[in-house]
Amino acid sequence: MERRSLAILVTVAISAPAWGAAPVFNAVAIAPPPGYFLLHVNVGFSVPYGKQLMTFSLTANNLLNVIYRDYMDRFRYFTDEPGRNFTLRMRIPFGPHQ
Repeated sequence: MERRSLAILVTVAISAPAWGAAPVFNAVAIAPPPGYFLLHVNVGFSVPYGKQLMTFSLTANNLLNVIYRDYMDRFRYFTDEPGRNFTLRMRIPFGPHQ
């Protein structure tokens, strides 16, 4: 079971400014939030450990730390979306269905 793998994933999210009239919220017109550009990166690899295949990954979301508000989020009237976020994962399968 000598399997090793490496994966790199780069994701780009671009949001253009919303077109059309501003939405009406409690009879108050609020302009839609401006557009934004997000960069996400995910790097992972797998190594064998005995009979198991351990998988490690590091994810960075909003790598450029952009301050933005998502038009489809109801909290856009109150707060910004999360800033830069890092996640480190280690996956070790166990049980009869590996």
